[in-house]
Amino acid sequence: MVLKSYISSFIVSCLFLMLSNTGFAASPGSCSVGPQVMRDGESAIFFKVPSLHEGGSCSQYALERTCRNGRMSPGREYRYGSCTVLERFTGVNLNEFPRQMENRATKRFDAPLFRRAGVETYRGTMEVLRYRKLFLSGEMKPRQRIENKWASFIAASREHGKRAILSLEWSFKHADMAPPLPGSQEERDLFAFLDTHVLDILAPSASIITSGNEPFVDTKKEDWRFNPRYGGIPMVEFYKRVTQHVHAYLVRKGLRDQVALYMGSFTQLYSRKMQDQSATRALFAYADAAPFVDGVDLHTHVTRLEQIESALAYARYQTAKPIIVTEYTYVWKKRRAIESDDRLGAAFAGRWGYDPFLPIHDYLVCYVFQRGNGCQFDTKISKAEWDDFLASRPWFIDHFLLKADDIFRKYDVHGATYGFMQRRPRTRQLQRNKAPWYLGFLFSPASLGYERDGFPLPNYQVLDDFISLQR
Repeated sequence: MVLKSYISSFIVSCLFLMLSNTGFAASPGSCSVGPQVMRDGESAIFFKVPSLHEGGSCSQYALERTCRNGRMSPGREYRYGSCTVLERFTGVNLNEFPRQMENRATKRFDAPLFRRAGVETYRGTMEVLRYRKLFLSGEMKPRQRIENKWASFIAASREHGKRAILSLEWSFKHADMAPPLPGSQEERDLFAFLDTHVLDILAPSASIITSGNEPFVDTKKEDWRFNPRYGGIPMVEFYKRVTQHVHAYLVRKGLRDQVALYMGSFTQLYSRKMQDQSATRALFAYADAAPFVDGVDLHTHVTRLEQIESALAYARYQTAKPIIVTEYTYVWKKRRAIESDDRLGAAFAGRWGYDPFLPIHDYLVCYVFQRGNGCQFDTKISKAEWDDFLASRPWFIDHFLLKADDIFRKYDVHGATYGFMQRRPRTRQLQRNKAPWYLGFLFSPASLGYERDGFPLPNYQVLDDFISLQR
């Protein structure tokens, strides 16, 4: 595991928030740059970024600066006293279902399955507001529930040395609420719950914490715009404050050198509409300027690969800090195929005994997932049939992981995580107008079942390509 040299003093937050790095002098004639105090006449090398992608050169972002009579020489953007080159990774995404990591029989972390896939990094999403609602309603004790549900997430890191990414999700829109006002009792109560019932349990196991998850998806549109009650854009102010809070928590608990802090996850950045959102620009500006923010997180769900490139080009223009991509699929291309009534076709149908005019939606619902009347069969479809189905689809992107990785390398992405384990979709999730999130994972037990040794059967191409990226 490669750990970077993180800024580990709460003073950094105070300087940034209160003084905006304006050259505050600790004593007459001296200068302060972040936590570093320099004497009058002293020079030192500073960096524009605290860390870089694998293969990058910190010297490209270095500048010698000198303190003279309490003022630093030009180059305010060069404010980091150290720079570390990070190791690239391709890991797996568990989303809000960390029990995907469990062995079905033992209900413990399935280390052999991780070894089989070569997994070293994994990412989980904590739905903070949902857990807090259950806590307030008395329906459950969230600490006990989190400790049980996330036991394998914790064990994989603490006992097996894997790298964990924790994303904090704030589903304000789903809860039909606005972000709390800055400094309000509501905000204090929410952050106290975060500390006691989430971070105390999960933060010690994390290598990266992302302070948000798809803010634009999880926030009402009226909270994307300026509101004088918040002194800014409600969504932006909340994510700034929760990021500051998580940083302060990590400092207080002595975890700041262990855990990198990212902001995000930004979505649909290939869209001009999203790029031009004032909230998008404000969040990126803050993430780039705040010395305690180590990078940004993107989700690139697309219809074509060029959109991944567009999103990363925009993000890279906004910041030189590390970028991670914790979700990436071409789910919208698959949805278009289902909605357009794509049929099985004569070739595939002839090989496997189906009606060539059968819509792929009906094939998936009845024959693959066995939902609906008359769709219960003794066995699942074979892996050979599933592979043939995907390979014969005109919308299937051949070797998607490898092609996406080429783009990630082009834009110096620090790492990415891809869907780990397919779950059996509910009937409503299989509706024709719903995004087919049930397609596109390393393993496809809902479609194919399990091998005799108990391992879930792998998806077409995906597992092999994932393993090749670990070399």
